[in-house]
Amino acid sequence: MDSLDELCKQISDHNSLALSPLLTDPANYKFYESLPYEDICRYVAAEKEALLSSLPPGSQFHHVGSTSVEGMCGTLNPDGLVIIPTFPPSREVLKAFLECGFSLSGKPKIPEPYEDIWFIKQIKEGESLTGQFFKIHLCGENDRFAAQILKIGHNLRTDRTAFEEYAAAKREASVHLERSDIFAYKRGRLHGMPIIKDKI
Repeated sequence: MDSLDELCKQISDHNSLALSPLLTDPANYKFYESLPYEDICRYVAAEKEALLSSLPPGSQFHHVGSTSVEGMCGTLNPDGLVIIPTFPPSREVLKAFLECGFSLSGKPKIPEPYEDIWFIKQIKEGESLTGQFFKIHLCGENDRFAAQILKIGHNLRTDRTAFEEYAAAKREASVHLERSDIFAYKRGRLHGMPIIKDKI
């Protein structure tokens, strides 16, 4: 695990962050038609409570991604979104992540002005999730990505057509996971995104 001083140094040069091996290992990605939604929600709720107790006032925690949408197919790895009042994160924020067992995972290759740094931890408890990983997007409160991901999740929960289109795109893309091509899967599932984004 990173030390706090090391983490602060890495964050100061966050544009050069490399992705964690957990995110690029095909063994960590298996496609499920039915996910253990209740188990995942319980795990994420416990992580939420632990993190928010140490984060600055005004911080938000949201369960996001496919595992936050009941009935959605996909992989078992949950995603969270933490929104902090000021960005980049302070030493206090980074200390909270370290104390909760997270390591710095990287930064997505998306253009500025998105503020999105990833943290990750391997799940050690919970039978249905053991060995999976939990990834958190850490964003500032005015970040466009944070607003977009929350709206996409809302649309998937409230619009059945958007739900079915995205689920179909994920099923079609899942063939890439059988070939251990994680990034082709991630690109392929985006084919179901336009109908969602049109509503944002």
